[in-house]
Amino acid sequence: MSKPQPPRILLGTVVRGRGLRGEMVLEQQAGRSYTPGIPVYAGDAVYHLRSLRPYQDRSLLTVEEVTTVEAAEALRGAPVSVDRASVKLEPGEYLLQDLIGCDVVDDATGRLLGEVTEWREGPGQTLLEVSAPSGDPLLIPFVPALCHTVLPAERIIRVTLPEGLETLNRRGDA
Repeated sequence: MSKPQPPRILLGTVVRGRGLRGEMVLEQQAGRSYTPGIPVYAGDAVYHLRSLRPYQDRSLLTVEEVTTVEAAEALRGAPVSVDRASVKLEPGEYLLQDLIGCDVVDDATGRLLGEVTEWREGPGQTLLEVSAPSGDPLLIPFVPALCHTVLPAERIIRVTLPEGLETLNRRGDA
């Protein structure tokens, strides 16, 4: 029986190599800094973080073991992740990943709207995808005005939705 893997946080996917020293461009911008030396998983291998920094609208990743553009290019398309335990958070801080499985409750009525199944990064905001009883996912903008109480440790998010938002994503009969 294999040992279960610790939860990981996806940093992005390698888009291409850059420069002569093995830098890798990731398709999305990292939202935080990470401690140099932590394990970084790319493809089937484990590397050690040298740096991760913003680069245009993306991220630029360097790891100790990748030192040439050819080695970086060999990882093109590889998902890059770190162990969840490697991420140091301040009290009250959480990751979007921590919201998966949280119940979403209408604060006005106490009605359970569903459970967060994933999130989507949009150009202007993040959307929480909530499994709704109707079967159609409910997309809720993850903004303080709507998602005003977020308690990942208690597995609950309290929301106040504007009128019509629940029906916005339902499949039409047309």
